[in-house]
Amino acid sequence: SEPVVGTGSSRRKAEQAAAEQALKKLELE
Repeated sequence: SEPVVGTGSSRRKAEQAAAEQALKKLELE
């Protein structure tokens, strides 16, 4: 958890991408 200025949106995007990958992995299993 590092405070970065101006990268809140990209950080959220990364979290969403990770969540999507996790869901895909669950579907594949």
